[in-house]
Amino acid sequence: QWREEVWAVLGGQPQSYAPQIGLRRSFEQDGLHVETLSLEVEPGMEVGAIFARPVAQDGAQPATIFLGGHDDKRAAVLSGYAAEAAKSGPVLVLDVRGSGESFKHQNHLTSDSVVLGRPLFGQQVWDLIQTRNYLATRSDVAADQIAVHGVESGGLVALFAAALAPGYVSVEVEEVLASYQYFLEDDQPQPIALCVPGVLEVIDIPQVAALVAPTPLKVDGLIGYGKARLEGPEDPWAFTNAAYALLDVASNYAAK
Repeated sequence: QWREEVWAVLGGQPQSYAPQIGLRRSFEQDGLHVETLSLEVEPGMEVGAIFARPVAQDGAQPATIFLGGHDDKRAAVLSGYAAEAAKSGPVLVLDVRGSGESFKHQNHLTSDSVVLGRPLFGQQVWDLIQTRNYLATRSDVAADQIAVHGVESGGLVALFAAALAPGYVSVEVEEVLASYQYFLEDDQPQPIALCVPGVLEVIDIPQVAALVAPTPLKVDGLIGYGKARLEGPEDPWAFTNAAYALLDVASNYAAK
């Protein structure tokens, strides 16, 4: 029931649509086979991505989808922390709409989303869900071994996608907003794309993370006021911890 309510506050679950893929460029670099892609995630809406895997890779291998912060460029993400991962298996660095290369369009996309009654954040979650659907069709990716790793706003997108469309082998988030309460009360505003009207009437972020269970979830940094890491003995995601324990998979949840 929670999932249905979350989909509703995100503007509703889009109709099923097979992602259409455009290959813009293919090349080899530093032992990696690299593809620059456009993904039509719903009719008329494309997002950009970079796919990389070892040139010498044999057969289908576990893959990871990486999402950076709202203004991280995907090429920079690939050359950074995703580069090491790509040396051992397939990696796809995704720009959900209104982030990365399309960050300059975020305000325009957000105003459009108000008119449509479909929050931009919900559209970003769908972008990730559709990207996993695409990866699962590739012959060089093990369809049942796809992980997701999100940073900052990308981490929040990853949590919602993993909660609403289970099936990831693992979820890892860094520097992710701990609660929408901080969104409301902080004098340092979060990215406008994270604004989801009425979301706190339905769910808060710790409960979203709980819906990820029993999938392994690793959290590196929860963000509170002033976009600073929360420190101290109190566990802001005690609800999440309890949900994993209730399912007898406490070891699948790790936070620091």
